[in-house]
Amino acid sequence: MGRREQALDAAIQVLGNHGPRTLTHRAVDTAGDLPEGTTSNYFRSRDQLIGGILEHVRARENERYAVVAASPTPRDAAGIAEDAVAMLHFLRTEGRDLALARHALFLEAANRPELGPALREGATQWHALTAERLRLAGSVTPETHARALLACLDGLLIATLAYSQQPDNTTEAIHSLVHAMLPAQQASAPR
Repeated sequence: MGRREQALDAAIQVLGNHGPRTLTHRAVDTAGDLPEGTTSNYFRSRDQLIGGILEHVRARENERYAVVAASPTPRDAAGIAEDAVAMLHFLRTEGRDLALARHALFLEAANRPELGPALREGATQWHALTAERLRLAGSVTPETHARALLACLDGLLIATLAYSQQPDNTTEAIHSLVHAMLPAQQASAPR
């Protein structure tokens, strides 16, 4: 891994774990165990650093997207729900820093509209995959259901990260939502 990528990984940690107010070149150098000035050599301003973080978050999300897209497509409510539970688990554990940084970027985008298109692009990609999987599982309104499921996952992610909602409660909520979207007769749609 090169120094630029090392700085961006450290920036994701700083942004995700300590918030945007603590995001400085020096904080990133320290978090990444980089020589002082390394981050500012790659990103001269804070705006450039945030732009770099956004690109890096998108690249890491694309890696995760490729894994999910290559996995077997679930064909029923139970499979859709289990995939959603697995994604939420990933975002609470291994992908925690990434999830927190992404949400910090959402807040940053409220005041910096130029960040919106890249964030929207990522959301659109996940929405399309989710809608297609829901369609294959028998959803009669896969676009609407995908939007609802992804919003639910975002809300549950925030709940688990911000105030430690128990994973059992989130699993139950996901299963309830997906089973409501895909009643038994729809869940057994032709394969």
